[in-house]
Amino acid sequence: MQKIAKRAIDAALKANWDEAIELNLRILDLDPKNINAKNRLARAYIQSNQVSKAREILQSVLKQDPINTVAKKNLKLLNSKSRNHIKALDKDSLVKEPGTTIELKIEISNSNLSSDDFIPGEKLEISKKKTAISLLKEGTRTVISEISDPSIINKISQTIKQKEKIYIRYVKGRGKNATIMIKSSLPLFKSQRQDIRPYVKKGTIEEPEIEIPENEMIETS
Repeated sequence: MQKIAKRAIDAALKANWDEAIELNLRILDLDPKNINAKNRLARAYIQSNQVSKAREILQSVLKQDPINTVAKKNLKLLNSKSRNHIKALDKDSLVKEPGTTIELKIEISNSNLSSDDFIPGEKLEISKKKTAISLLKEGTRTVISEISDPSIINKISQTIKQKEKIYIRYVKGRGKNATIMIKSSLPLFKSQRQDIRPYVKKGTIEEPEIEIPENEMIETS
């Protein structure tokens, strides 16, 4: 069953939702109470716009585990207006172009948040301070963590100063540890091999030009 679960996770990461649905259903045939498989299945149904099936699965999870944070998060997503904007990935926006993209490991400092509160590909906002850059949950002033590495701060500042594009997205995580992706329209980062990451796109694909005034929150994409 572990092998099937791994394949199901890989399918979701690659946005192969039909395969993810099939694999998680196979797991549930063997273990009908498997909450992890139910949550993965619900997410795959959401991404496939199979709303009623997703809702049924999520309600089943919450009946089994009323405080399950993943199910609550996915049900909130399902109920929000934003579900109408869940679309296929724009692969061009996920290409790790040499010199423009870097992945950074962070620790979630907010005591009320963990990696379970984020969706892969979720946009993060930033607020610039004198010696650090705060990462904030999209649409709120909730601080997630801070970037204090001078070299990263300098590169982000260069992008903003030249009125170029910058966007930051949550990639993956576990507990308080997370990985984010920072992408600039300027070739400021050490060259990395080209890669396409299977992030779950959320919101629009437009990336507006931005500036970051001191201590002012800015949406990064």
